[in-house]
Amino acid sequence: MSSFAARSPALAGQLVLLAEDEASAPQTENLLRGVGASVLLAHDAYRATLIASRHALAAAILDVHLGKHTIACVSACLDLYGVPFLLIVDAEEPADARWERAPVLRRPLDAHVLVGTLAAIRGEGREMRRRPARRGRR
Repeated sequence: MSSFAARSPALAGQLVLLAEDEASAPQTENLLRGVGASVLLAHDAYRATLIASRHALAAAILDVHLGKHTIACVSACLDLYGVPFLLIVDAEEPADARWERAPVLRRPLDAHVLVGTLAAIRGEGREMRRRPARRGRR
């Protein structure tokens, strides 16, 4: 991924979930922070779903395969709360009809394309739905 230092008004101060288990995750995280986004990183589907259900996210970036699991549960949670997301797949991975409504980026990622796509889906963002009230422990 090439370096990219320009702040993005669409992402500045916005909370973004990065669900990625590849070695490039820290580089992608640094890129997002560099354009002004706040980033929550998850290396597995369980943690990504937990973050998606507990935080008011502006957008998400999902690696289609997180370890041994797919991101079906994560994308369902994001859909429930109206959070736009994009998908990352390996260059040789075939298209999957399950994810046809989300933009798909192939590795290796281009920084300008990633930031531009994320800003675009953020701009198209659906109205956020209220999160269910948490039940406290007694």
